[in-house]
Amino acid sequence: MARAKAHSVAVYAREHPAHWLTYCQDVTVAASWTETSGGQESPLDYVLDHAVDMLAQCINRGEKDLPEGDLDQRVDIVTLLNHLTVMDKNFFVRGRSHPHLMAMLFYERTRLGCMSTGYFLEGCPAGLPLFSGECLPYVPNPADQSRGDLTWIRLRDVVSDRLQTIGKLEGLAPTSKRRTRLYEQHQINDLNDNVPPPVRVFISRVRSICQGLMNERDPKQFRQCQNRCCNRLFFVGNHLDSNSVHIGVNSVTGTFLSPGEQDSGDEEENYWKQAMDVAATQATTPYYKRFCSTNCRREWHTQLASAMPQFKDHELDSDRLCRKQGIKRVSEAFRCAMKRNHEAARCIRNTKRSRKGWPALSERDKNTYVQRRVRMLNLDAGVLYAATQIAAVKELHASRKMIAGSVSQWRKDALYYKRPLKMAIAEYKHSKHNPDVVIGDSDAQHAFFVRLKRKATEMF
Repeated sequence: MARAKAHSVAVYAREHPAHWLTYCQDVTVAASWTETSGGQESPLDYVLDHAVDMLAQCINRGEKDLPEGDLDQRVDIVTLLNHLTVMDKNFFVRGRSHPHLMAMLFYERTRLGCMSTGYFLEGCPAGLPLFSGECLPYVPNPADQSRGDLTWIRLRDVVSDRLQTIGKLEGLAPTSKRRTRLYEQHQINDLNDNVPPPVRVFISRVRSICQGLMNERDPKQFRQCQNRCCNRLFFVGNHLDSNSVHIGVNSVTGTFLSPGEQDSGDEEENYWKQAMDVAATQATTPYYKRFCSTNCRREWHTQLASAMPQFKDHELDSDRLCRKQGIKRVSEAFRCAMKRNHEAARCIRNTKRSRKGWPALSERDKNTYVQRRVRMLNLDAGVLYAATQIAAVKELHASRKMIAGSVSQWRKDALYYKRPLKMAIAEYKHSKHNPDVVIGDSDAQHAFFVRLKRKATEMF
C-alpha cells in the first residue's frame, strides 16, 4: 500500500510539482507518514528518490532562459532535500543511497548563496572530499612553473571563485559547444556516473584550487575543524586574509549568531570579559578560522553550553531580582551570587558522576571553557564578598558611593568594578585556588576570600 501511495504522490508531483513540494516541507506531515509506515519504506522515501531525480534534471537544464516558476521549483526541491536528509535517520540513510546527491547539494547550496557566511566548507557534505580526489584541468604544482601559481590567491578569492564558476555554468545554453567541451573534459572517475555534468565541472574546479593550495601554501594556513565530530581540513589563509572575508551578520541579532543561539565563549559585557581573565586562557580566534562551517560551529556551541556548569535561569547576573537598594542591597547580592555558585558546583559534580559525553568537544576545549566559567563565577562572588566587608562597617561605606552590588546592573558600569575586579584577579592568582572548584559555601574559610578581606578597603 505504501508503494501505491508513493506512486500516486510521484504522479501528482510530476503534474503539480510546486504543490507537493510545499506540502511535503511540512515536517509534521512527514513525521506522521514515517510513523504510519509500520517499519516499512515510508512514502516519503519514494518522494525523496523522485526529488533527487528532479533536481538532477533541473541542474542539467541550467538557469538560462528558464521561466521564474521553474527556478522557484528548483529552490523548493533543494529545500525539501535539505530538510528530509536531516530530519530522520532513515531519510539520511536513504539520501546516502544516492551517491550523486552530496555533490548536487553542495552545488545547489553554493548557488543559493551559502558561502556568504565566509566559512570555507560551508554547504559541503562531510562525505565529499575536496583536498583529495580527481580533478581537471590540473592540480597546480610548485615544482612545475608551467602549471600555475596560487601563492597570490586570498581566502575571499577562493570563496568567490565558486560563485563565479556556477554563474558561468548556469549561463551556458544547453546546446552550447563550450558546454559540451567542458563536460567531455571533466570525466572524473571517482564521482558517480549520475552526477550532472555542471556539478562535475564545479567539483573539479573546487578540487583543483584546494589541492593547488595544499601544494603551494604554508601548512600553517590550514586548520582542522574544531568540532571533533568533523575534523575536516580547511583553508584559512594568512594574516592578510583576516579582513578579506566578511562573515554574514544575522539581521535579527545584529551579530554572527542566530536568534537564541548561545555563545558561551564570548560574553558580551565587558565585566564578564574581564572576569574571564582572557590573557590567562588566550583570546579565541575568529570562528571561520576555527570551524569549517556554521553547522559545525552551532553543534560545538550547543554541546559546550550543555557542558558548562548550569544554574537557575542561566543568569550570570544573579542579583537582578534583588528587592533592596543602596548599601543594604550588597549583602543580598552576595547571597544571590553564592546561591548561584552553589548550584553551579552541584552541576559540575553531577556531570562528573554521570560521565555524559560531548563528542563535538575535545577534552581540552571542555576543560578550558569550564575553568573559564568557574573563574568568572568565583571572581564575581569575590568582588561582592569584598563589598560586604565595606558595607558591614558604617564608617567605611559612608565615604564610598561606588560599591559593587549597591545598585541594579552595577556590572554594566566600570566605575563599580574596574579597580575591585582587577585586584580580585591578582588575589585569585596568588591564592592558587583549584581552577575546577566553584566557591559556593560562604562559611568556609577560602584562601581567596581571606585575602580579599584584607584588601577590601583598598578595592573600594
